Amino acid sequence: MAETGTCDRRMYEVRGGAAGLLVQYEDLARAAGRLETTTGRVRQLEERVTELWLEVGAFGGGSVSADRVRARMMEAGHALRTSAAAVDELADGVRESARAYAEAEGRVLTRIPSVAPFLLTPFAPRRRLRAGGSAALREAGTGLVDSASESLMGAALLLLYGAGRGKLRPVEVLALPGAQERVRLDGTAAGLLERSEVLKRENNPGVIEVLPIAASDGDRAFVVTIPGTQGLGIARGSENAFDVMGVLEPSLKDSAYVAAGVREALRLAGAEAGDAVILSGYSQGGDHATHVAGYLAEESGYEVAFLLTAGSPTGATDLPPGIPALHLEHVQDWVPRLDAWQNPDTPDRVTMTLTNPVVTPEGEDAGLGPGHRLDNYREGAAIADASDDASLRASLESLGAAVAAGSVATRHLYRLSREKLPPRQAAVVPRPAPSRGHSPGPREEYRPPVGP
Repeated sequence: MAETGTCDRRMYEVRGGAAGLLVQYEDLARAAGRLETTTGRVRQLEERVTELWLEVGAFGGGSVSADRVRARMMEAGHALRTSAAAVDELADGVRESARAYAEAEGRVLTRIPSVAPFLLTPFAPRRRLRAGGSAALREAGTGLVDSASESLMGAALLLLYGAGRGKLRPVEVLALPGAQERVRLDGTAAGLLERSEVLKRENNPGVIEVLPIAASDGDRAFVVTIPGTQGLGIARGSENAFDVMGVLEPSLKDSAYVAAGVREALRLAGAEAGDAVILSGYSQGGDHATHVAGYLAEESGYEVAFLLTAGSPTGATDLPPGIPALHLEHVQDWVPRLDAWQNPDTPDRVTMTLTNPVVTPEGEDAGLGPGHRLDNYREGAAIADASDDASLRASLESLGAAVAAGSVATRHLYRLSREKLPPRQAAVVPRPAPSRGHSPGPREEYRPPVGP
């Protein structure tokens, strides 16, 4: 089901893509269909031989020659019937193998280890499969948490989201002024994640990066990098689209506000219909990038040429067919499991899971754990670039086709700022109505009436 490999003494597993389970499933299903078509043709031949057998009998009038021909025809008809039955049996066996693959995938999906599943359900709505989604996934997928868990997490979200701590809002897009730096970029996974490292180091609130480049085929392409979570806590009225509150937008709003902001940033950077877009993001940024990829593919004239995520919960998000995607995860990183879904095993989506033990370097903040460190994922991206795994190779060839080696781009930065909240209104507490005609004077303290 998953291919394994080693590179630079690191271990990893690969799911999906050209050598993935679903491709094997679909290949088996197609083979079964071709066998059934062959069976139909063989049965048609048998019927035609039977018709000829009758015609020869009527024409020959019982002669020795006619009887000999009819005997040969009878043998041919019997051979065709036997062959058709054998092909039927083979087709049934192939279809049974395909069903076994789908059932195996379903069992895997229902046994994914998750982090406190009772906390995850609102972040992990049932996987939304578009009309073009795979039948194998529709048959195999099931949720991992029950309605009681949904209620618990719903209450937690109300405390976090509804009690004045924050509010998701549409974003405004502002191009940052100043000299536009020239950036060299190659068509590799490590090259894309280097841009996430730059944004993390700069830590500029709400800022995404857009790099217009010349694609390998001579057309234009735009590389968009969305940052991970910036800052800690949730401040009321925060305008940073990528603060802790932003973690909720992919699940609660399908990243609608960030997607609209990215589309506007692309327009400001000069992107036009038909241009290729490459999306990349780490942690929260990868979660947004996955939703943005689907949005741009369905709601704009751009061609989404590649998607790269690192340490992001992307399994519950379906992508339209035809978008090559590489998801980097680590077994010690709990963040990609926040949505309680494995990434689907499809021809377009490849998941590389790093399995080597990692620790937090001495003297550094543990953050969300050593498995979630961007440095680990950058090393993993370099391993993917050097791997000979068939699925990784096919996926990264799509990236190489979109981004020519040694491309140079003028860097554009755009700040996505949430709309300002209206000023908080002070609560007005009405005074109790005076009783028995008594009205307190301007300095008289109100006292409730006593007695009947």
